[in-house]
Amino acid sequence: MGCYIAVVYDQARNEAYVTVGTSRDTSEFACDSLRHWWYNYTASYTMLMRLPF
Repeated sequence: MGCYIAVVYDQARNEAYVTVGTSRDTSEFACDSLRHWWYNYTASYTMLMRLPF
């Protein structure tokens, strides 16, 4: 189990949403972070994803 950080940046609003947590499944953590941000903080229809690899 590791500590993970997910950052979502909204270019239109110039705001960022950061999630810090622990998980055994990295992809599940990333998807949950994006889903939470999408449903609670944006009315946008587009998303730019920058992955660190």
